[in-house]
Amino acid sequence: FAGICFIASTELGILDTIFIRAKFEYDSEQERNRALATRSLPMGFGLGVVFKTDIKDDIGFLNISERGWGQSDFQVDAAYAPLANGVHAMGLGANISLGVADTAPPVITTKVEDVTYMSPNFDGVQDDLVIPLDIKDQRYITGYKLTIKDASGKTVREIANKEARPENVDVASVFQRLTYVRAGINVPPSLVWDGKSDAGTLAPDGKYTYTIEAWDDNNNKSVTEDRTIVVKTAPPKATISTGYFIFSPGREGDRQALPITVTGTKEDLWKLSIVNDKGKDVYTREWKDAAPSNFNWDGKTSDGQSAPDGVYKLVLASADKAGNKASYEIDNIIIDTKETNAFVTLNNEGLSPNGAEDYKTITAGLKVSYQEGIKNWSFVIKHNEKGVQKSLKGLAGTRVPETVVWNGTSDSGEQAPDGTYTAQLNIEYDRGTSLEATSKPFVLNAAGPSLDIALSPIPFSPDNDGVEDELYIVTTVKDISPIDSWTMEIVDPTGVHFTTFSGTGTPKETIVWDGKSDKGEYVEAASDYKLRLTLYDTLGCTASLTKTIMVDILVYRDGDKLRIRVPSITFKADSDDYVDVAKEAFEKNQWTLGRLAKCFNKYSSYNILIEGHAVSVYYADAARARKEQEEELLPLSKKRAEAIKRALSSLGIASSRISTEGVGAARPIVPFSDLVNRWKDRRVEFILIKN
Repeated sequence: FAGICFIASTELGILDTIFIRAKFEYDSEQERNRALATRSLPMGFGLGVVFKTDIKDDIGFLNISERGWGQSDFQVDAAYAPLANGVHAMGLGANISLGVADTAPPVITTKVEDVTYMSPNFDGVQDDLVIPLDIKDQRYITGYKLTIKDASGKTVREIANKEARPENVDVASVFQRLTYVRAGINVPPSLVWDGKSDAGTLAPDGKYTYTIEAWDDNNNKSVTEDRTIVVKTAPPKATISTGYFIFSPGREGDRQALPITVTGTKEDLWKLSIVNDKGKDVYTREWKDAAPSNFNWDGKTSDGQSAPDGVYKLVLASADKAGNKASYEIDNIIIDTKETNAFVTLNNEGLSPNGAEDYKTITAGLKVSYQEGIKNWSFVIKHNEKGVQKSLKGLAGTRVPETVVWNGTSDSGEQAPDGTYTAQLNIEYDRGTSLEATSKPFVLNAAGPSLDIALSPIPFSPDNDGVEDELYIVTTVKDISPIDSWTMEIVDPTGVHFTTFSGTGTPKETIVWDGKSDKGEYVEAASDYKLRLTLYDTLGCTASLTKTIMVDILVYRDGDKLRIRVPSITFKADSDDYVDVAKEAFEKNQWTLGRLAKCFNKYSSYNILIEGHAVSVYYADAARARKEQEEELLPLSKKRAEAIKRALSSLGIASSRISTEGVGAARPIVPFSDLVNRWKDRRVEFILIKN
């Protein structure tokens, strides 16, 4: 016989403090066998009361509030159930829970948009992602983490903090560790991402997601939903042009509207403004979440009124959500509905017969609204101080030309003087009225820039002794046109590039050089380097100047010794003769030896070891290189060291202070395979040894 047992119970809670319980039980086996003496009645009852404590003051050594025991639960439970044969069962119990059982995760609050845009291009606008942050927990926050992932889900950057606790390392601190009271970390008011990955590189443009995770001292965790970051450093781009610059809305002809050709990237907003000569917008057009497109301006304002005659400017601008901005302008847009108006426009800001091809001439555009009834006209180009240099004239019935091209020569065919000019158009009509139009100022600059360079000190000695270690390069630049850019290159004694300075605009008056190359190498002692400064102005004119930089004897500390390395003493081929050489080389040798003698007199308490060094021609063949070293290079380098000893003795250095050694090719400072720089190995070194 299969038995059936059914149990149902319920609990009623009142204010989370009083709990009333009831139970009903049905057992088919007991019903079938009513004779069982132990058969219980089907009903049971219970009552529970919970007391919550909130003790803020400590009691003795227990440190109740510090341990979190001040907030505890004290629960008393009673139960009653009638049994068979007049027996009744009752129970009473108590349970104390020290501290609050924390199962709730931290609550993370961030006041940010679902999609945030940033542009980490160091322009000061939206370079960083700033996330206002508020994390709360009923106990302690022990850690948080900001995780940024790219579109593929790969983690790009993690910014994290967690509770830091010192490890106990001795027996005496075991009890202290067992009774350790957890403490939370400080949560900053915001988290900042600078757009860089964990590797320190800038994240490429694109969409990213980020989450913030936080956990408390009971390891309850919460994670925010994914939010999107759009990294965009590329600025908006566009082109804008017009079919012509002057038009007459409302009058007969084919220029009643201005055709505007516009292309560009799709952006959140492009705005085209047509601005009058007072800087006020008279017409605006917008493209939202789209690329700008072509349209015709009919000369009306935004409210449908006719814009007055005058000169206008087109401004196409965009600023995306990441803060990147772009602006494009077209000047000299003219509305002319009057019967007689003229304008002179220029295609460049100046000209130079010796400049770039685009600036060898200047083109004046002559815009005349009414060509009928002209009695005469004249066009002149005037120097601001020296008057008219070029002139054209037309009589009745002739039309004013649309353009005049000037190459910078005067009416006599000679080169016109440099300076500031204006172009002027004068028209006289039969009806007795006259008209005058003048261009904006422009320059004629045939001479181009002029420059001078002063070097100090000469020679200079960048050997870190605090004396004349830096070369001051003082530049003087003059030009009537603005300087566009400049380049200053320094080459070594063989003409090989050593270092470069460059910039836009006029170079600053004083440039300081520490004697280092682009690779961090210092100049060689007693050597001549060449400096060449080249300027480019806005008209394409250039100017260059070359100066010689003389490097002094350089004394470097090498442990307890001083070392001088000189690659600039020139010997006759396969000889120790430094006299019978080219005149320029001989003069350089004499100068170098004189500077060495002066230096050694300064270090009179030091003995001098002269080492001769050479270049191996057969370095690639070990056997031939050894033979070359023993039979040629060692004897030759020794003889050359002796020759320098004799030269120094003749200049007053006691020979008893000087010893010599031929090193040959044993200690190169540059690989012999470096054909460009191995000249540095063919040198004489001087080691100063303290007596």
